Amino acid sequence: TYPGKNFGVSVDVNSDHLFVGSFWGTTPTDSKMGAVYVYDVNDLSATPTKLTAFDDNPDDNARFGQYLSASSDHLVVGSHADYINLTGDPQKSGTAYVYDLSDLSAQPTKLTAFDGAANHRFGYSVAATVDKIIVGAEQDDDNGSYSGSVYVYDATDLSAQPTKLTPFDGAEDDHFGYSLDAVSNT
Repeated sequence: TYPGKNFGVSVDVNSDHLFVGSFWGTTPTDSKMGAVYVYDVNDLSATPTKLTAFDDNPDDNARFGQYLSASSDHLVVGSHADYINLTGDPQKSGTAYVYDLSDLSAQPTKLTAFDGAANHRFGYSVAATVDKIIVGAEQDDDNGSYSGSVYVYDATDLSAQPTKLTPFDGAEDDHFGYSLDAVSNT
């Protein structure tokens, strides 16, 4: 076993699957690429499906799999140190990948903050319900450095602009969105 892979750093379960995150690689050749292992809860002895970011650069250390959340329909995987292109200059702003659990072989939808900036850590926390995908950006700076924000997406239309939440009394170093949880009303 390759040391430092952090297998089990994040875990979630739904009625069909057990999800286990590992934000470091599983071999020396993919030492900085994270992964999520998807187990069938009805046959835990079966080989799990291994998910990785389809566009990950092994040298980026994007932290794919450090944070994850599942609903009955979707798996959301945060990658808060992922590089995105901000005005022609790639910066570590963060992303989140949304997988359709009915077809894990399909390319996931990659979410980025519509107003992302360097080091906002979009994807540091994630939550999924049947109708919402929620992504935290705990170092967003709308209300001062590291004040934080949360983006709420419609799970049935991920192309629609999300609602961005910040606290009305937000201040520097609040880290709003550092952790998330959600409960479905259905």
